[in-house]
Amino acid sequence: MTAKYATIQPHTGHNDWLSPDELKQLTPEKLIGRVKGIKGLIAVHAMECERLRRPVDSVMQAIRKTGVFYHFVPKKYGGLEYDLLNFIDVGLAIAEGCASTAWVT
Repeated sequence: MTAKYATIQPHTGHNDWLSPDELKQLTPEKLIGRVKGIKGLIAVHAMECERLRRPVDSVMQAIRKTGVFYHFVPKKYGGLEYDLLNFIDVGLAIAEGCASTAWVT
């Protein structure tokens, strides 16, 4: 008997999560490229992040759209199941824009 696993169910208040088809197309290199693509947005809001003492909502929305939050989720649950080294590269790319946002991510 095989167990059936549910896939990730995004919070109903957010419409910026990736679809299963988008996740299938994502590679570690593409994920890092997507994060580097929003580095300017992250940097622009770094001071506001420090003032608020939390990441800016629009930045977190953009980060969600990259697929970062699927990084460690097992594939059987609809995630990417990437390794720690790739996550470090992603975190460094975010930190180039804002270290605090990288820490929270």
